[in-house]
Amino acid sequence: MITAIEIENFKCFGQRQRITVAPITLLFGANSAGKSSFFQSLFYLQQIFETYSANPFALSSFTDGFDLGGYSQVVFGHEIDREMTFRIECWVEEEEVHIPLLLRGQEEDAGIYSFGASEIAIELTVSIAEDGYGGIVRCFKLFADDKQLVQFEAGGLDELGKFRDFTATFFYENLEQKVDVPDQRENPWKTFYGYGALPSRYDPPLSAGVRLDDRTLSEEEFQFGREVDQFCSAAVECVRNHLNNLLYIGPVRQVPPPNYSPVPLPRLQRWASGLAAWDMLHYGGGDRIAQVNFWLGPDRLDTRINIEYQRLFARPDMPRLPVQSDQSPRIRLRPLVTGSATPGPAVLRVQDVGFGISQILPVVVALLVAKEDYVLVEQPELHLHPRLQTELGDLLIEACVGDEKTKRAIMETHSEHLILRVLRRIRETTDGELPDGFQEVGPGDVSVNYLEPAEEGTKIMRLRIDDDGEFVDRWPHGFFDERAEELF
Repeated sequence: MITAIEIENFKCFGQRQRITVAPITLLFGANSAGKSSFFQSLFYLQQIFETYSANPFALSSFTDGFDLGGYSQVVFGHEIDREMTFRIECWVEEEEVHIPLLLRGQEEDAGIYSFGASEIAIELTVSIAEDGYGGIVRCFKLFADDKQLVQFEAGGLDELGKFRDFTATFFYENLEQKVDVPDQRENPWKTFYGYGALPSRYDPPLSAGVRLDDRTLSEEEFQFGREVDQFCSAAVECVRNHLNNLLYIGPVRQVPPPNYSPVPLPRLQRWASGLAAWDMLHYGGGDRIAQVNFWLGPDRLDTRINIEYQRLFARPDMPRLPVQSDQSPRIRLRPLVTGSATPGPAVLRVQDVGFGISQILPVVVALLVAKEDYVLVEQPELHLHPRLQTELGDLLIEACVGDEKTKRAIMETHSEHLILRVLRRIRETTDGELPDGFQEVGPGDVSVNYLEPAEEGTKIMRLRIDDDGEFVDRWPHGFFDERAEELF
């Protein structure tokens, strides 16, 4: 799982900032403090690992039509001489990674690489490209258990504009624990490469063409280079797999229009508007709807709404007529209102219920039934009653906390009610007073981060929590102070 992200010189972040990723990660701060920029940095990283291109333009899996605008728009202070740095740390627990055919030997399991239980980290340095608009990965660093193993650096392009000078530096003492190190420990190795400094899983840089002071590699050195290629490719593949598991829900979720048509296999971009959640309910079957209805019901969020799937069947004695779009099979909502004047609860279209339901339902579906492990949401509390904001804390705990849970929630929020419920559950867990049916949660399961703008760039401060559900660190000024000021 991803355990931490570090950012330097990206948009509003100047000096290097760090966010520790826990099962529940909450981002607080004033408007325009950089919370959305943090989300954008993750999808920028995803695109780099997927395409090996650091050009900061359209982000294909973030939202439709979103464009970073080029290097000068994303680098801190619009100073194109600066380099951006990103570091992503992952805990790997006996994780098996499929590696490319080019790296496979003759062994039976050569297509699978296992790190063993360890923490790996990849750090990328991105510079402006020769065209003055795009970016290139100039430097790649790989760490295992906080020890640097290798450093790859990309130089200038050749005369044809296809390949770059490529330099590899090895930290042999640290590599001894991972691969067979040769007796001759020379640095650096040099070659030409066409992908910048990020090693491609399909075309690893050290397997051919390396020169050492104008001599060819010995057999021992060639095998060492091959094993380093294998290890680096597996590490890149591991991080890539995690970044491809990001799901983003934007700050305003769309109400499905009357002529809405569900999509069987929605693209990730449809999650940004929230419409992918309705798609999943249409094609997910009764179990998926039942799971969501439990959390919408009186024992959890108590939204007073129940989801039903309504399907129309043609009568054999009726002529075949075109089915109107609003009469096609679709999700309906049944308000559970007591004391209604009508005989029994009515069944309504999605468009005919309160706006808050359309805002919370995509969050519920993403956390409970979406296959992606990392759910990123801006303002999950939007248009919600304070009581519902409070209950949202229990949903985060239930979906993300526990030894067998792989879901991670990263929430940008202004909700005091949400964090108060999480703190209460931590206190109840410590005191043994947690209500039946609720998941235990501890301070280590929650990462609370406050983003504060400053002249040298936005600062990220992690606010620690103790076993009693109290903050160890003081909240920065101007946040959660309004209640006391209004009362006293």
